[in-house]
Amino acid sequence: MLIILISIFAMFVIKTLMVNVSIAQEAEEYEFKSKAGPVFDKVLKCISDDPTGYPYLVSATKLEKLNNDFLSREPPCMRDEKVGWDATVIDMDSKTGKTWRIGESEGSEGKALKHEYGITMPVAIKHESGFISPGQLTLNIRHGNLESLVGRIETVYSIGSQTKKDITTTISIRLDYPVSLKEKDSKKSICLKADENEFCKTLSFSSIKFKPLGPGMHYIILKYDHDRKKITLSD
Repeated sequence: MLIILISIFAMFVIKTLMVNVSIAQEAEEYEFKSKAGPVFDKVLKCISDDPTGYPYLVSATKLEKLNNDFLSREPPCMRDEKVGWDATVIDMDSKTGKTWRIGESEGSEGKALKHEYGITMPVAIKHESGFISPGQLTLNIRHGNLESLVGRIETVYSIGSQTKKDITTTISIRLDYPVSLKEKDSKKSICLKADENEFCKTLSFSSIKFKPLGPGMHYIILKYDHDRKKITLSD
């Protein structure tokens, strides 16, 4: 009888824990999706021909420049500390049909990707000639190991650059896979090694001292040296 009671109690505890975990995950998912609206609005302002009056009238000229300059990373007009994003705009007109892509080309994958959310909606595209064509905007938002780490690094660098002051701060982050610094085409990237695959986020600056980090919990000291325009990470 005692064994049966213990078994019943154990099952009750396990089910309670599962329910609590499920509720926590749903709350976290809801919080992430609630951030999608503001991110979407900021992305629209980046590419809009008239951000204040007609936010859904996007500029082909802006799209062209952003597509050329920020094909693999988020532009300065829209960077978020905890999420990464990419946007694709398709010109639906058969005569002027073109596709523009901006934002991160890679992000967290596997266990390192915690949340992902996509939005697709119609927009109007204003061309340099004044011609307006129908278009479609698809925005994908991600939150994971890479987005959290790179977002915080970029935030510290941005604040230090704008205030022209040295900055020291501490962050905590849990990594599911090893992370390291790579260089390609004179650009620095933070890369996550997931099994046999590697996913990278390109930094907006190149002066950084970064040692590889393994899976697990990390407490990282982030320092920005304004005179040297350099970020240093120490674990």
